[in-house]
Amino acid sequence: MTKPCLHTGWMIHRRIDHDLRGFWSAYLEYHLSGCPRCREALAALLKLKADLQNVANRETPKLAPDRWAALEAEWDKVDKD
Repeated sequence: MTKPCLHTGWMIHRRIDHDLRGFWSAYLEYHLSGCPRCREALAALLKLKADLQNVANRETPKLAPDRWAALEAEWDKVDKD
């Protein structure tokens, strides 16, 4: 992943968290208009955030009872060692 410019890294993170306002928000927009490196970093971080939210929203797969029994048997073996 591309790293943003040193002076804009914190702004990008705050923008992703919807916590960048006023002058700093305007400055970041201005900077992004001319900096492909920071645009790429922002896009990568936004994609990562979306991917993580998708994982968090997924339903946990259900295991069949025989699979649970097999796992518990293996855990019992580990506990005894």
